[in-house]
This record gives sequence, C-alpha cells and structure tokens, in this order.
Amino acid sequence: MSKKLVATSALCALMIGCATAPYQAPQAQIDAYFDNMKISPFVGEVEHTSHGKIKTTDKAYVTDYDQCQTQSFNEQSFLFGTREVKDPKQLTQFSDDYIKEVLAAIFAVRSGSGSGAHAGAMAATSVSTGTPMQHTNYNQYKKTIFDDKQILSNIKGINDLEAKTLECVKAKGWVFVADKKDK
Repeated sequence: MSKKLVATSALCALMIGCATAPYQAPQAQIDAYFDNMKISPFVGEVEHTSHGKIKTTDKAYVTDYDQCQTQSFNEQSFLFGTREVKDPKQLTQFSDDYIKEVLAAIFAVRSGSGSGAHAGAMAATSVSTGTPMQHTNYNQYKKTIFDDKQILSNIKGINDLEAKTLECVKAKGWVFVADKKDK
C-alpha cells in the first residue's frame, strides 16, 4: 500500500509533465465521474498480533482503517471544478483510478501501441470498447478528468492524507504482508 503512494506521486509528476496542451474538463464530465464512481476496496493481506493474517476486506481491519481514514482526512475537501468532494472513500478511489489510468499508459507505451499522454487513454479506450490497440486512432481518444492538470493537482494532497491513514493503521498494529516480505 505504501508503494502505491510513492508510485502515484511519481507517476503524477510524470504524466503532468508529459501533457501537451492544457485541458480543462467540463463540469458535466467531472460530475458524471463522481456520480458514477464505484468504490472498490483495496484487496491485500494484513497481519496483526491479535487477529493474525487476514484480508484487508475483513471487518477487523476495515473498522480500524475506516476510523483512521476519517480521522486523517478530517473533513478535508478538494475542489474538482466547482464540485467539492470531502468523502475520503471517493477521494481515495479518485487516486486509485488515476493510478489505473497511468498504468494503462505505461503498458501501452511498453507494448509499442502508442506514446505520450494519449497512450493511456488509447489503452483505456481499447479496454472499454474491445478495439485492439493497433486499430485505435488518436482522434478517437476522448480526454478524461485525468487529463486536467488542475484536477490532478489534488492527487498530492489526497496521497498525503492517505499516507496519514496508513500511519494510523500501522500505529494500531496492522502490517501489510507485502511490506513484511520486502524487508
């Protein structure tokens, strides 16, 4: 989980730097994104002296995580166009969705199916439409809220609050199993 935060910060800087022209997402696109957002739980394993090794979706961990997230985010709000968002779950999901977008771009570039800022969008378009990447046209690419630098400026603040959440969870005795293997 902590690796996710580092990767997001680095990828955010990379993608913001690669944009060719400023894009301002229309408010309707922003609203549609948040209105249709599906909150996906982080799936992994954690370990605790009292609970042993469990999934991050188990109640014991979720209870502590939710408590830490509420405490860390402390009603902090972020502006997306004119929409104010302060729900920590939505803010964290926005960050997670951004990571998915960036990873799609990286995989598209690595597979030779595109380059630059449009590669991720081409990959996302390919996945959503079922069109093979080699048949995807740059002109078909529809910019998303993840192409709006002003909106992406929220990523660092969200990630900082998520880092506080993870510090709180760690203070409660939870350790991510993947983090233990890295040591």
